[in-house]
Amino acid sequence: VNKDDSRTVAEVLVQEGDPVTAGQPLFSYDTGEMDLSIRQAELELEGIANELTVLQDNKTQLEKEQKDASKDDQFKYTVEIQSVELQIKSKEYDRSVKQTELEKLRDSLQNNQVFSEVDGTVQEIHTTPATDSMGNPLPFMSILSSGEFRIKGTVTEMNLNSLSEGQAVTVRSRVDENSRWSGTIESIEYEPVQDNNNMYYYDGGGEKASKYNFFVTIESPEGLILGQHVYIEPDAGASMSHKGMWLPQMYLVVDEDGSGYVWARNEEEKLERRPVMLGQYDAGEGLYEIVSGLAASDYIAIPAEGLIEGLWLYGILSQSGYFKIPVSDDLDNTVHYEFNIPFLAVGLLRIVETGYFYLTKRDVMNWKVFLTLVVMDVVFTAFLLVDKSHYYFESGDS
Repeated sequence: VNKDDSRTVAEVLVQEGDPVTAGQPLFSYDTGEMDLSIRQAELELEGIANELTVLQDNKTQLEKEQKDASKDDQFKYTVEIQSVELQIKSKEYDRSVKQTELEKLRDSLQNNQVFSEVDGTVQEIHTTPATDSMGNPLPFMSILSSGEFRIKGTVTEMNLNSLSEGQAVTVRSRVDENSRWSGTIESIEYEPVQDNNNMYYYDGGGEKASKYNFFVTIESPEGLILGQHVYIEPDAGASMSHKGMWLPQMYLVVDEDGSGYVWARNEEEKLERRPVMLGQYDAGEGLYEIVSGLAASDYIAIPAEGLIEGLWLYGILSQSGYFKIPVSDDLDNTVHYEFNIPFLAVGLLRIVETGYFYLTKRDVMNWKVFLTLVVMDVVFTAFLLVDKSHYYFESGDS
């Protein structure tokens, strides 16, 4: 529990070791100084009001004299009136600022007591400023909550925006790697930590960054001790045990009913859609538990358009954009190519093109590119001939 450094504590209403309840007053501020400040603000506000009255009277008098003045003096009166109007606006602004200050002082006078926010026991009271072993300032009063543990963490301004109240975190022991606790960020202080020597954090580049405190509540404090130093990390699923086979979400196709499948290589070294039984899902790391349907020795592919069961070369070439003609498959895993794939005509065309370019443009022809296209056509034709057991041609009308 921190006190307002701009105010003086008049009376401490509890002692170290006293049990307290939520809403119980802990200490009160001195109202004598506050009364003087309020009286001073009222006098200043009254003085501003008197000055405004004088300025308004001056403006009225100048406007009256301007009506009876000659044409030569009209400009002089206009300038004087504008000057007075500027002074009036300035004083009106001063009055609004002082009025706001007075209202805050009156509110502070009414709220001259500080109350406990939790049930617990008063641990320490520092009537004079004190610091811990690291030079951080200690609070005016410390209360050990009787309901739950709270862990105080510190974060730099560079990472402050990554935290939010209610965010799940994992608390990890500095000594025992296997000791972990689950918690939630209860509150975040957006005022930078103020201390004598350690207000800023220096990163690897030598830049200064302010530090901010935040507080974490623990679901089960078993194994924690007061004063223990721990690591606080965002809960990204690190606390979930990954026993057995777990697969990244990118390799799976999951249906609305929770069932899923992967694209895997079968015994014939061809692509197949293989159903798998899914278990737990780790949202933090994006992993699915594979209960059955897949072995560690299996080869799988990332799901994408163009993957068709029964083909080995098509999936690779289609992803590279080589095939331009759409294909489809039936229940028998047979691929239907449209009849307008003239793979023999392509070879004859390449022979004609070779003769033409050799006779007319052989001096400017890029033969490396041309021969590359010829090789690709040969590979395409060879693929169709070798894999003929899994395709047949059909006419556009059938």
